[in-house]
Amino acid sequence: MLSSAILDTWTAMTVREVADLLRVHPHTVRRLIRDAELASYRVGRQIRVRREDIEEYIRRQLAAG
Repeated sequence: MLSSAILDTWTAMTVREVADLLRVHPHTVRRLIRDAELASYRVGRQIRVRREDIEEYIRRQLAAG
């Protein structure tokens, strides 16, 4: 069970929101998820991405140069 402190800081974004944030097409976000470059989870049929996972993806991209 998740603690209430974790739930308070838990920020999940939709594929479209992630695409807008990264300034890419939603298909690009779905490809990153499919290729396991960006972690995600499902709520019913919808895909959600944690903000922490987006930040980690960006860090990896910056480190790769």
